[in-house]
Amino acid sequence: MGRRRGLRPQVDRLPEGVTGAPPPGTPTAPWSFTYALEGGRGFFGAFGGGYASGKITGRLGNPFAILDPGVSVKPYPSGVVGHPGMDAMLNLVADHGIDPADVEKVHVRTGSNVIFLGPLRIVHADTALEARFCVPFQMAAIILRRKAGRAEFSDDFVRSGPCQELQRKVVAEVDPALDASGKDKVVFAIELTTKNGRTYRQQSEEHYRGGPDNPLTWDELTMKFGDCAAGCLDEATQERFVTLLRDLDGMDNVSDLVRLTPAGQAPPE
Repeated sequence: MGRRRGLRPQVDRLPEGVTGAPPPGTPTAPWSFTYALEGGRGFFGAFGGGYASGKITGRLGNPFAILDPGVSVKPYPSGVVGHPGMDAMLNLVADHGIDPADVEKVHVRTGSNVIFLGPLRIVHADTALEARFCVPFQMAAIILRRKAGRAEFSDDFVRSGPCQELQRKVVAEVDPALDASGKDKVVFAIELTTKNGRTYRQQSEEHYRGGPDNPLTWDELTMKFGDCAAGCLDEATQERFVTLLRDLDGMDNVSDLVRLTPAGQAPPE
């Protein structure tokens, strides 16, 4: 960024800059973004204690992350660390035909990189925001709806009686054995017990769904698109959009695609 703004390398790394503020007497415009990142109190300093220029220089676009390791697409509108657990629960209830009314309790074991020390530290969700960081909610949503999309990550659904009741039946705890597998591993081991005393078990897959090693199928991608587009595009427009997207590589330009979006349909100002 500094090079594109015409700055000298030796001044790109001068201190200051949580908000990108330059030293006194320095013109503001060409400095702000550089300071916000590289300054002594900039982004790198605040979140990592500094940065190693040798790990950045010459590596931008070498490779492009979109190619290596590849694209990741979230199957759920929440932090990816919770997705293996939701997928494990989805497999469990689908394979065994679990009726939500039959659930007595759910026991979830995982690592400290997921709950408590990890991001999913909310033990009971009362809002859509809390739901994004709450294992009991995520388990409850999958059991009740067999999905967890925008409609489920909403205040109305989170606060609904069935969701609140089912959340109280879910207990999540750190398992020392799973924790020992490493901070780079996200593993869920789920036990669901029904009111007749039967217990069903499911463990998450090694590679999370939607990542480069376990990418979403085309059908899963179109379902994700439909969930995101609901309320913005009608079903007929969604179908037309998906048809065009499938042949994106062969399109001469994207004008037809853009015209299907709300922005493309808006009258010119």
